[in-house]
Amino acid sequence: MSNQDELLALAQDPATPLTTLQHLAQNYPELRPSVAYNPSTYPALLEWLGNLGDPTVDEVLGLREERNSGLLSPNHKTRLLAAGLVYSATALPEGDTPVVVEVEDTEAPEEESSYPSATAQPEEQEAEGVVESEIPSAPPVEEEADPAAFDEFFEDPEQSSKPEEVGLGYSTIVKILLGVIAALLIMLLLLSIFLFKGSKDQESEAAPTGAITPIETPSISESPSKEPSSSPSASETPSETPSPTGDEGTGKPQADALQITQFQSADRNVLCNIMADNVNCTVMRTVGYTTNCEKRPESPATALKLNSDKSLQVTCVPISTVVTTVLEPNKQATSGNFVCQAGPDGKQITCWDYTTKGQFYLGESSWGRAYIE
Repeated sequence: MSNQDELLALAQDPATPLTTLQHLAQNYPELRPSVAYNPSTYPALLEWLGNLGDPTVDEVLGLREERNSGLLSPNHKTRLLAAGLVYSATALPEGDTPVVVEVEDTEAPEEESSYPSATAQPEEQEAEGVVESEIPSAPPVEEEADPAAFDEFFEDPEQSSKPEEVGLGYSTIVKILLGVIAALLIMLLLLSIFLFKGSKDQESEAAPTGAITPIETPSISESPSKEPSSSPSASETPSETPSPTGDEGTGKPQADALQITQFQSADRNVLCNIMADNVNCTVMRTVGYTTNCEKRPESPATALKLNSDKSLQVTCVPISTVVTTVLEPNKQATSGNFVCQAGPDGKQITCWDYTTKGQFYLGESSWGRAYIE
């Protein structure tokens, strides 16, 4: 089986991942009729296909509506063959069969063969003056998430195993930490007073056996990013590689930055897309921190999206099988006002808008966000 046959089989298979269908529709115009007729194609991608103005795709979208309604016109399968497709009733409910409606066919049989085939589509587009590079990108697969619940997507690995603590917000965890630190300070203060009164003659000596030596407690007002913790927690950002700061993380792209809109990290664990009004990156697996997305078998990957208005969104999406350009360590990619840079090991990606200074970074063992004025 040739590579083209394998791609056609993917475009027609209802079990093909949604992100793969998006990739095929975006990069293989001859496969768009098959993607349009695929029962698994999601609504946003169908709407995008319908806006292309491709007569073959529009014809297949009409046939798809007939199939989904169960009311097929007598020439349904003939029109499918003219479009280079084969009838499939996968989209009908289990146990149902399509109903053929006897309607007058106003089209002559010889005219039915005039529908353009999937392989002839590129020539027709060229004749109509359609330039593939000017077609907007296909919409990504997204599961809408409440922006207010952003902080709940990243949990302490120790807390995530306790059902009663699942879903605690950032502010709740901070309050708990403040209470614990306050209790420890009170205990240390009382113990110090007791030891001072009971052993004035040993003030300069080491604490007696069994006594607790006061330790330096970090101030809660200090930013966690100033002194990174050795283990991630819900109240501070776990970080294997520090995110760029100053001009390195918010400035304009370097002179040698790649002018591309899609790329992967060195370990192919992070996939990023730079759009006209946002930049989004998806991490397929995480180590050292967990997300709520991992509890969803159908969409276990976690995506961060930075919009041009500095807002940051998190969504759960399916695992992507797309293979694209690898962004080498310390290299940059840019498009429009957005810039992304790979870390020293190439596994962590930092993206920002150099006009609004909004920023985030994402990798296998770290994530973070920043709103820099």
